[in-house]
Amino acid sequence: MVISFIALSRSTDLTISLEGAGIGAYNELMLVFASEADLERRKMVCNALNQNTAEVRARIKAFIEAYKDKNPRIQKLGDYFKDLEEGEYFFVYPSAEPMPFEISEKLHHYLVSLQDGVSYDVVTRQVDDLFGDLRKIYDIFAVGDFQVAIGEPDKKKRVCRFCSKDASQTTFRSKAHTISKSLGNNNIVTNDECDTCNNDFGRFIEKDLAEYLGVLRSMFGMKGYNGIPHIKGENFDIKQEGGQVKINFHASTEEEEKMPVEKMHLPLRSNQKIRLQNVYRSIVKYALSVIDSKEMGHFRETIEWIFQRKAIAALPKIATLEVPSFFKSQPSIILYTRKTDDKQLPYMVVEFRFAYLVFVAIVPASDRDDLTFTDEADYNRFWQTFKHYSRNQGWQFKDFSSDVEDTFTTDLNIFKR
Repeated sequence: MVISFIALSRSTDLTISLEGAGIGAYNELMLVFASEADLERRKMVCNALNQNTAEVRARIKAFIEAYKDKNPRIQKLGDYFKDLEEGEYFFVYPSAEPMPFEISEKLHHYLVSLQDGVSYDVVTRQVDDLFGDLRKIYDIFAVGDFQVAIGEPDKKKRVCRFCSKDASQTTFRSKAHTISKSLGNNNIVTNDECDTCNNDFGRFIEKDLAEYLGVLRSMFGMKGYNGIPHIKGENFDIKQEGGQVKINFHASTEEEEKMPVEKMHLPLRSNQKIRLQNVYRSIVKYALSVIDSKEMGHFRETIEWIFQRKAIAALPKIATLEVPSFFKSQPSIILYTRKTDDKQLPYMVVEFRFAYLVFVAIVPASDRDDLTFTDEADYNRFWQTFKHYSRNQGWQFKDFSSDVEDTFTTDLNIFKR
C-alpha cells in the first residue's frame, strides 16, 4: 500500500510506501486526514482534499515519531509538509500502486483552479491547449518520482534489452540503476539490463554525464555511490561541509578585477576530459531503459551508437532550460513516443530532469524515423509541435555532436541577496 500527496508548492508529488510498518501505520496515517472516525465500528471517512494547518502538521509529527523506526522513509512526510504554505490545499491519494499520471494531472488541475480562483474547466481547457494536439500524436510516459522496477522481475527469465543475451549467456546479479546512482537516482532500476552492459555504460559513457553535471551534484547534495561528491577542477574545488556549500575559486588577476561583489560569474573549468556525445548517449540510454522491451527492436541502430560501435557525425540539438523554481531531488524521465505515421515528427523524444535543469533530446537512429532532425526546418517543426516547451522563454539549443574528448566549463553565476 502506498499513499501519495499532491500540492502545488512542491515540484514533485510525494509517494510513501508503508512497507514494514504494518497495517496499523496505514490506519494511523489515514486518521490524520479523517473527517469522521468510529474505531469501534471500524468506520473512517477520510478527506481526499485537505488543508495544511497547524493541527494537521501536529498529527503528522506524532505519526512520524511513532513509526519512523519501522520505516525511515516515513520521515519524508515531515520535510514535505514543512515546505507547504500555511492553509495550502493538498490531496491525499491512497492506493495499492503509485498514482497514475492521468490522475495526478487532474488533481493538479483542481489545485490550480482553487489557487487561481478559476473553474476547473477553464484550467483543463488551458492545459488541453498546450497538450491536446500533442496527445493525439504521442503517448506520454513519466517515471522518477516514485520507486519502480522496469522489466522482468524473475532473473531466470530475463533477456538483456541492450545486448539480447538471456540468463544462460550473461548474469543479472547487480541492481542496474536506470539513471546512474552517481546522479542521485534511488527510485528507478531496470531489471532486464545485464551486468556486462551495466558496467560498460557506467565506465564508458555515464561517467561523462556525471562529470558534466558534477558541480550541481556537489552543490545540491546528490549522493552517489560514495556520498556527496567533492568536485575538483582546473581553477576550483567545490564540496559540502556541515550542510554548507564551499567553493574555492582560483581566479586569475584579470578575472578578479572584472568580478563585482554584487554579481560574480565563475567560469569553473574542468580538468577531466569528456565527450559531449556521451552526454547525449547517456540521456538516450535512460530513455531506452524504461520503454517496453518490445519497442527495443526499433532502436537497434541507436543501441549500436550508444555502445560506440556506430558513428553519428551530426546529432539534433538538445534543448536545455534552467528552472530554479522546479527543483527535483530525484532525476526523472518523461518519454514521448509517436503513435501516428507522421514521419515529419521524431518517433521518440525524451525529457531528462536533473536538479533544476531540463534536457529535451530526440532519440536518434530509430527505424521509425526517416529524418535526422539536424536540419533547422525539421527541428523547428518538431519544436513548435511541443507547445508546452516552445512557449517558454529561456531555452538554449546546444550541440552535443562532438565525439572528441575535451575539457569544458560550467558557468556559475552568484548574486548578492
